[in-house]
Amino acid sequence: CQNYFVRLLGVRVGIGAASLLFTAFHYSAMQGMANIELLTALFFLSYLIGSTYIKEKSLFAPIGMHVAFNCSSVAMMLIVNDG
Repeated sequence: CQNYFVRLLGVRVGIGAASLLFTAFHYSAMQGMANIELLTALFFLSYLIGSTYIKEKSLFAPIGMHVAFNCSSVAMMLIVNDG
């Protein structure tokens, strides 16, 4: 999606549109607005990952960043739930 948005809208707006779409897919109606901090963080993370993809012209770094974020999120959930 990002490549399409970048071609259509330019780099910054295209990455922003793809990030907004990524964020929208992570919205949970059950959590409602309690989810707003997570969604905001996901938008900025997605923008950073999208920018990295554009700069590097490779998926290796963005995939690594996504894996690192997911692993740290799971670790934090385990720590918080144990405490």
